[in-house]
Parts: sequence; C-alpha cells; structure tokens
Amino acid sequence: KAFAQREYEKIKLFGENWLDVLRHLNINYTPSKTKKQKSTHKYNPFGSEGSPEHINVKNYIKKHHKELGYNGNSEGIDEYPLLSGDKIDVAFRDETGIYAYEAKSIRSDEDDIQRGIFQCVKYKKILEAQNKVFPDMNFNKIFCVLVIETKMPNRLKKICKQLSVTYYEVHVNNIL
Repeated sequence: KAFAQREYEKIKLFGENWLDVLRHLNINYTPSKTKKQKSTHKYNPFGSEGSPEHINVKNYIKKHHKELGYNGNSEGIDEYPLLSGDKIDVAFRDETGIYAYEAKSIRSDEDDIQRGIFQCVKYKKILEAQNKVFPDMNFNKIFCVLVIETKMPNRLKKICKQLSVTYYEVHVNNIL
C-alpha cells in the first residue's frame, strides 16, 4: 500500500503538466463543475508547489504559531531543508531549539494525514541525527508537530499517541 501511495503521489506531483499531455494527445478536457464532484474532489493540480489550501495552512502556522506550541519570536521558514533531502513545511529556529510543522490541508485524506504522522517521526529523528553529527546546530529542543484541517480520525489518534506525535486541528480553508 505504501509503494502504491508513493506512486500515486508522483502522479499528483506532475500537477498541471497532465493538461499539457492531454493537449499533445489532442484530447479535449473540460473539468466538471457539478456540486457533488466539487465537494468530494481532492485532486491536487498544483504539483510540488502545493495547493492554495496547503499554502494557507502554512501561512496560518506562521501567523498563529503561539497557539500551536511555539512561543518564540523567530520568523517561520518555509520548506526548511534537512540533510536527508526532505523539507519541513514550516520551521522556527531560535536559541531554545527547532519547532518543525508538517501541514495537511483540507485536501488531505486519511492516508495523507497518516503519512504526515510518520513524516513528523522521521523529521524528528533526522533533526536529532543532524544535531548529534553537527553539535554546532545547537538544537536544545526538537519539536515536530502535525497541523491538520480535518478532525483526526480515531484510528490515527491512536497512532499519534503510540508515536508521541502532537497534532493540532485548525480551520483555515473552506470545504472544497
């Protein structure tokens, strides 16, 4: 399932380039505008840049960080790079440590939220490893937090508890 999900992500990351493929194949495409499809549609045509909804959640984190566990005054850094090649959606660094936030917008389904939980675990371990190898990074504390726009499913609440992943439920975007 994880392999299939990763392949699906690669397809989604191709984003609006799929429209170019259709044009090259002389296939006319007109998106449907029915209310039912709009309310259940989770396709992300925005590729790796992220959907407007995802960007809104990241901006919300930067603006409301004090409600989400970071009480400092540092500015949020978008796409904070890790030595593993991963990027954290939003991170705050100051003399107390690093606060890393993984954002999942209203477009995220249960599988994507679960992936976010494991991303938090991974990011924390990578930051701990970086801190061990490069002590000058001086992360006294390392926090990795998941911010979602939907209600956390009970099944995933249990996983968060097992893995000690803190999460916040916020409302930023309107329902698709």
